Amino acid sequence: MNRREQILATLVGLLVVVTVLNFALKRVFSQFSDRTDRIATLESDIQSKELIIHRGAVAERVLKMYRERSLPSDPDLASSRYREWLLKWTEGAQVRGSNVSHTSWYPVAKSHGRHKFQVNCEATLAQLVDLLFGFYSSDHLHRIVMLKAKAHPDGKLLTMNITVEAIGMTGAEKDTLSDMPAQRLAFAQADAYHETIVGRNFYGPANKPPHFTSSASQQGYVQRPLSVTLQAEDPDKHAVRFRLDQCDIEELSVDAGSGRIEWTPDRVGEFEIVVSAVDDGVPAKETSQTVRLTITEPPPQEAPPPRRSFDEAKYTFVTGIVEINGRRQVWLTVRTDGKWLRLFEGETFQVGAFEGKILKIHPRHVEIASQDTVVSVRYGQSISDGEEIEGGPDVAASPR
Repeated sequence: MNRREQILATLVGLLVVVTVLNFALKRVFSQFSDRTDRIATLESDIQSKELIIHRGAVAERVLKMYRERSLPSDPDLASSRYREWLLKWTEGAQVRGSNVSHTSWYPVAKSHGRHKFQVNCEATLAQLVDLLFGFYSSDHLHRIVMLKAKAHPDGKLLTMNITVEAIGMTGAEKDTLSDMPAQRLAFAQADAYHETIVGRNFYGPANKPPHFTSSASQQGYVQRPLSVTLQAEDPDKHAVRFRLDQCDIEELSVDAGSGRIEWTPDRVGEFEIVVSAVDDGVPAKETSQTVRLTITEPPPQEAPPPRRSFDEAKYTFVTGIVEINGRRQVWLTVRTDGKWLRLFEGETFQVGAFEGKILKIHPRHVEIASQDTVVSVRYGQSISDGEEIEGGPDVAASPR
């Protein structure tokens, strides 16, 4: 075998080896992939079955809870026991002329039977609140389907027609009703509902109390009339009047309509009064506030500020008023040093200790502001001899 044949044989051998290795690797990888897919499928099946088992357990717990809250599965026993409960329910609310009747029962699929009861009675609004509180405090599988309340002409009693629906679950093998309390109410005591509902206008929204908008801390000066006015707003836009509830000051009074506190303090100190804001809603609502009155000595009268000295500027004169490109310019000559100031409106300047601002340039005079003083300086006049304008900058800034 010559050299060329040896090389060819070697290449053929390598090709065979590569082909065998490629086939073997594909086979191995295919088996691994199939195994991985199989594991994923089994895990998915396990999760699905676990979810079904979990849902079944949850459903079983819910059904168990429903059976505990349910009426007995026997329709006759259920109607008898629940009717007794309804009678005790109406008696507990002390309503008048209560009448309870079982009107119908019909099965729903194979899971439960549905009972309907009719309750007729006469009750006050407070007794109606007690009825509803007692009904929803019980954890039976029941609900009020319809409630009609018609007011008597005297407005004290309501004629009540209540349709109640209750459920008897299949498999609820028991002779008595559950006595478990419900956890569905916002308040645990009926008194909280009485405060919210009974004291309101039955044919309108609940009346909301007013609230004070004036400060609870007021100040005044001894031997000077106290000038304080109480203020309050009502969310329902009712009229508000004020009342003095607690006060140790004999001379102090509060005007009911305006809320004005009237008193001339004769001594220094801190005093507290209790006032109320009362609206005219139905029923009336009120809010109280403790007001602290702090009485001090009146502040000393401040001496008027000294008139600004213009000594530094008595040698500064208005020597020219010209117009440049439609804008007026004033020329000020400082004779002490021969300096010229050429200023437009709005520009500031300083001459010695005098600081000023050009407010307005007129054809024959100019208005200059310095601190809180405004002076009018005529052509040829020293700025220290200017005539003060009453009202200061506000008047000078007004149109003329």
